[in-house]
Amino acid sequence: MKIILMITLLIVSTLAFGQKNCDLNSNNEAVQRVNDTFDRGEMSGEDHMIALKELYSVRLGLIAECVQNDSTNNLSKIELQDTIPKIEAELAQYIEEMNAAIQLSIARDRIGMATEMAYERDLHKKEIKALIRKIRSLLKK
Repeated sequence: MKIILMITLLIVSTLAFGQKNCDLNSNNEAVQRVNDTFDRGEMSGEDHMIALKELYSVRLGLIAECVQNDSTNNLSKIELQDTIPKIEAELAQYIEEMNAAIQLSIARDRIGMATEMAYERDLHKKEIKALIRKIRSLLKK
């Protein structure tokens, strides 16, 4: 039951990713459903907390997507501020994983692959840093 509920919540909350305008309503509705389920006693406090944490993480991803699409009309400064540490943490994890993969490729004498992965890592890092700068400039407005 818990796993089905979590999967359903994540699917519903990620529907807004494909939209061009920044619509966080599906995420808001998913949070409300989780709260209602908890209020009815159908969910433990720990499961409630985990579900809300996952939905908030999805929300921050939606906000980052909105910033990339220049759809920031309905976003608060607090939500934008909260997005930066999440993006930075994901970038740090990505870089760590890519560096390990690059080292493995080098160890296996796959220099071409290692070079390609390093290029991909650097390009992704550049894109994410630009997104963070964009969010910070929005916060200054």
